[in-house]
Amino acid sequence: MSWARRRPPSAPGDAEEAVLLAQRVLVFACGPGRVAAEVPIGLPAYRALTVKRTSSFLGLRATVEDLVRSHMLTPEREKV
Repeated sequence: MSWARRRPPSAPGDAEEAVLLAQRVLVFACGPGRVAAEVPIGLPAYRALTVKRTSSFLGLRATVEDLVRSHMLTPEREKV
């Protein structure tokens, strides 16, 4: 079994890192253990850093950032 199949999932620090390194990005909801969204990353498996300047990459990063923002815990949601 290859390393890619054995490695555990990780939680990158930001949307750009997640899109750069992953084949899919899971966005978790505020509730415990709930996946709010799954974003497939349709970029080549082996990516040069120059991919960060492409419209595809920028669009995926914006999508992930928007999803994370929409599922963040806000003061209004804390009261619920």
